[in-house]
Amino acid sequence: MVKPRYDEEGFLRQVHRETIGQLFDSYHVGRDMAVVVMGWTYAPEDMNRLVAEWKTILRGCGCRRVVFLRSNAFNKLNGSLIIDDSNLSLASAQTAAPSRPASP
Repeated sequence: MVKPRYDEEGFLRQVHRETIGQLFDSYHVGRDMAVVVMGWTYAPEDMNRLVAEWKTILRGCGCRRVVFLRSNAFNKLNGSLIIDDSNLSLASAQTAAPSRPASP
């Protein structure tokens, strides 16, 4: 976790799935949006599994929107490839669902 900075003696500390909600509470982290930057070395099936797991974890902590980015060579968020955006996923799923005719 980099914002707010979660480090010890200048080194980032690991964030564990089991305690992330408590960590958010103790640092008074807003829950509007979480951005997860994924490494570029993951195979597609591993990436899909990790995205699904972290989306479930972060939504379970109250995050309204979860965006996953693939890290880039410039070490910047701008210009990173968007792997998944929970808002777009929901909108896509709703748009793709066939509409049913109204019952008489």
